[in-house]
Amino acid sequence: MSAYMKGVVAVVGAVVMAIAAAWTDDKITNPEWVQVAIAGFTAFQVYITANLGLPLWSYSKSITAAALGGLGLLAGYLANGQKMAGSLWLNVAIAAFVAAGVWLAPNEPAPAPVPRPVR
Repeated sequence: MSAYMKGVVAVVGAVVMAIAAAWTDDKITNPEWVQVAIAGFTAFQVYITANLGLPLWSYSKSITAAALGGLGLLAGYLANGQKMAGSLWLNVAIAAFVAAGVWLAPNEPAPAPVPRPVR
């Protein structure tokens, strides 16, 4: 299960982002749908990225979660007339918790490839 924990954290974050988008005003506007879609793509990308033990690549899932979370917030900020509304601050908190959760979740390295027999 720990091999999928980063993906689980990102999926839960996408679901919470969708709930928060609807909860603040009882509807999901087009810009909020874009934010939810970005959160969904974040979860998908975190899931499909390999767990590599190399120095920089061991943080690739966290970097992606933070970058895509930032893009989602930028989309909401621009759609809101470049103003920070209360719902956007809620999205900032959710994106920060998701990025931190992906970073803190265990990173199980991918199995080593099977060596080819020597002839």
